[in-house]
Amino acid sequence: MWGCDASWLPQAIAAAVVIGTAGSVVVGAPRTVVQRSIPRSALGCVGAVFGIVEAAVTLAGAVLGPVGAQLAGLGAAAGGAVVLAVAGVVVTVLVVPRAASVL
Repeated sequence: MWGCDASWLPQAIAAAVVIGTAGSVVVGAPRTVVQRSIPRSALGCVGAVFGIVEAAVTLAGAVLGPVGAQLAGLGAAAGGAVVLAVAGVVVTVLVVPRAASVL
């Protein structure tokens, strides 16, 4: 277990701001894309599926993150989280269609 002291506070605050900002984008962006691309008649069903999957992934991350950190070490768990995040970006770029220009 590693400890924290006053010298860690600025880094912790900066990390919280960066993670919070990224988290807000991760939560908001997919919902915006779904609302803009799904027909209104199916929007409720698709929104419900997204909500259930988001809850399941949040639970899985909350359980598997600490387990991974215990088994593989904190550095490896953080690296794995980064790899998963980058993979999510790549999949999103490949799967989500580009918006049509309105000009």
